[in-house]
Order: sequence, then structure tokens, then C-alpha cells
Amino acid sequence: MADAVERALRESGTLLIEAGTGTGKSLAYLIPAAASAQRVVVSTATKALGEQLVEKDIPTIRRLGLHPDVTLVKGLSNYVCKRRLEEYRQSIVTGAVAPEHGIDRILDWVERTETGDRSDLPSLPEDAPVWREVTSSSETRIGAKCRFYDECFVTRMRRSAEASQIIVTNHHLFCADLALRNGFSGAQALPTTTPSSSTRPTPSKTSPRSSSGCASPAPASTPWSETPTAPCGPPASSSTAPGSSPSCAP
Repeated sequence: MADAVERALRESGTLLIEAGTGTGKSLAYLIPAAASAQRVVVSTATKALGEQLVEKDIPTIRRLGLHPDVTLVKGLSNYVCKRRLEEYRQSIVTGAVAPEHGIDRILDWVERTETGDRSDLPSLPEDAPVWREVTSSSETRIGAKCRFYDECFVTRMRRSAEASQIIVTNHHLFCADLALRNGFSGAQALPTTTPSSSTRPTPSKTSPRSSSGCASPAPASTPWSETPTAPCGPPASSSTAPGSSPSCAP
């Protein structure tokens, strides 16, 4: 499989492979992807699978001597918005709103986290109502005019992704990117890559595929859209939080 993936990447071909669970599919596409000179999107069926790739499989290929820059990209609602968090804190201080359970934990954690990804705070459930008050979305993100823009967790994630060789995301966000590129000039949910991508389904399916040309890349100069508005349909993962934007949420 690794040889076939390497050849498909080298020749800009299309490859469809079926293999059972536990046969090493992840390493079979990650190793040739890392060894190539191309930027590659790896799309998984759920956010949990993406996290597994970054936390388990990427360290494995690094032990083999391959050291690609890798960024895990999730939808906006997975990241704390520092502006919304500060506004919510001020509203609590003035008595305008009652504090939701867990806000103290978030305020303490946000001073230490590097990513602002709510999955990095496992002591607070992802469906906790407080997340609705403090996470980012396409409706609330105001872009470069925000005073927290340079230290924004979403900004940092996007800059990291722009500089990475391998971008790990989920099917929902990947398909949202396709919809945005095909229907809205200049808008995109993922950074521009070479026309190569690898997708990995849930264990209940058996059609992991490394495909070329399916990313429909925009020109390299096209920036990420700050306010994508294309409808993306229901999320691919059941772990999407309440308050997620209808566009590009997972």
C-alpha cells in the first residue's frame, strides 16, 4: 500500500484501497506523504481519529526519521475565542449574566493552553453550556480588527497550517472547503495544498483512499476566508459542540 500511495503522489494519480482494521493503513499513507515534497491533506471521519493520527501515528513516523510539520485543523467552534471569553467575563463581573458552570476552569486553562482547543480541557464536557458563550464561530469572528487577533487561537492554528506539510482535518471540514472553493470566489476553509489528499473512514467502512486532484486548490495567493457562509450540512462527528456554526463547524 505504501508503494502504491507513493506512486500515486509522484504521478498525481488516483488510488482507492480497501484494507481491514489494524493493518497499518495510517502508516502506509503517512510515510510516503511525509517523504514526498508535497503538502497533503489527511481527512478522517471523526475529530477523534484526527487526534489519534497526530498523537500516535505522527510520533511513530518521526521515530523512523521523518519529521514533517503537521497541524490538526478543526472547525471554529472547537477553539476558545479570547474576545468572547473576555466579554463574557466582564458580563459576569458587572452582574449582567450569571456564570455558567465551568467558566472558572476555562479562565484558568486559557492562560496555559497552547491551542485553545476545548478537547484539551477534558475535565469539562464538550457539551457543557458554557462553551457556547466563549468559542469561536463564523458569525462571531471579526478578523484582523479584533484586538486579540495576533494571539487568537484560530489565527495561530491557521498560520501553523499554512506552514505545515501535512494538514489533518475531518471529512466535514474537508467537504466544506470544497463547497467554499467551488461556490464562493476567494473563500476557503483549509489552506491551499498541492492536489493531493488522503482520507480515512471509520472502522465500519473499508475504503481509505489517497486521491489526487480532489482538493480543487485555489490560487496560492488566495487567503482563508474569515467568514465562510456556505452551508455544510450535518457534522460527520457526533462530538460537535452546542453552538457550532452551521458552516464548517466540526
